[in-house]
Amino acid sequence: MGQADKNSPGLASKLALDRAYVAESVPAIVLPADAPGLPIEKSIEKAIGLVLLVGVLASAAIVLFGGVVYIARHGAQVAQYQVFVGEPSDLRSLGGVLEDVGKFSGRGIIQLGLMLLVGIQIVRVLLAIVLFLLERDHTFVAITAVVFLLLIYGLLFEGRMVH
Repeated sequence: MGQADKNSPGLASKLALDRAYVAESVPAIVLPADAPGLPIEKSIEKAIGLVLLVGVLASAAIVLFGGVVYIARHGAQVAQYQVFVGEPSDLRSLGGVLEDVGKFSGRGIIQLGLMLLVGIQIVRVLLAIVLFLLERDHTFVAITAVVFLLLIYGLLFEGRMVH
């Protein structure tokens, strides 16, 4: 062994330094069970952040996986731009998307990831309503409730009215 090998830190000490760096650099998500002294409002704010982080990452992973499946199956096909073909009707409803996912359809998997992304925003708005209720901020409860109702209206009724 040379002089440089004796003076260089070992693998174990490098891993310990890396763990310490990550622990200092990455903010921890603290939930109510983890910190009993943390106010419930802060816990809900952190839960909202965790829901957004996990949801967006999961959605991106699902869309990416669906894209890989789609390219693997249809990547060699030549695009036909002479005639516009809209999305198939089975991709316009949750049942149809789940059926396509069951068939391992790339388009169905991509659509599921996009639906998850929209669903995460709905959950975020619901958690915001809970947060504002706990803070007794009735103005923001009302505003957020209107936003929630508009989201639900748009998802349930608006798509059916457009022809």
